[in-house]
Amino acid sequence: PIIIAIVLAGRVPFYALLEIAIVVGVLEYSRLFGEIGAQPVFTLTMGFAVGVPIAYSVGGYMYVVIWLALLLSIILLLSIFDFLQIKWGRAAATLGGVLYIGLLFAVLGMIYDLKHGRDFVLYTLVATWIADTSAYFVGKYFGKHNLAPKISPKKTIEGAVGSIIITGAVFGLLRSMPVLQASE
Repeated sequence: PIIIAIVLAGRVPFYALLEIAIVVGVLEYSRLFGEIGAQPVFTLTMGFAVGVPIAYSVGGYMYVVIWLALLLSIILLLSIFDFLQIKWGRAAATLGGVLYIGLLFAVLGMIYDLKHGRDFVLYTLVATWIADTSAYFVGKYFGKHNLAPKISPKKTIEGAVGSIIITGAVFGLLRSMPVLQASE
């Protein structure tokens, strides 16, 4: 309910939520990549990831391209001159973190800014919550076959398939509701 309220509250609160999600995402991303020995350059990853939605807000798509080109230039220079001992794996983890977290959340902001974008964002969030919840329950009660035991040992094939079927069914039912058809 809090996230829905923030989405409905307007662009500024929604973008603030995106920035918080980016910070949390980069912290988790850095921790996970650190465990496998590909630690991204934290300050670059955090700074540039947080900056992607800001660049879009200030100047649109072109500013995002310029922002990402600046990051790539800095990473290349640091890698070439071996400043801070940035090897190619670490450089790739840094760039990947900015693209995977910063850019993807910025795209959610770009969608929000479209006509009916707030509705698209709400549908995306609801679909994600339905998919996650249904995967958990189907996997817990019917799951027999591990999906990716090394990555996430409790995820099952049955949970993944169940989540797709249940989410599709819920949105199929919602789509057939006369109230939603009239709003198109």
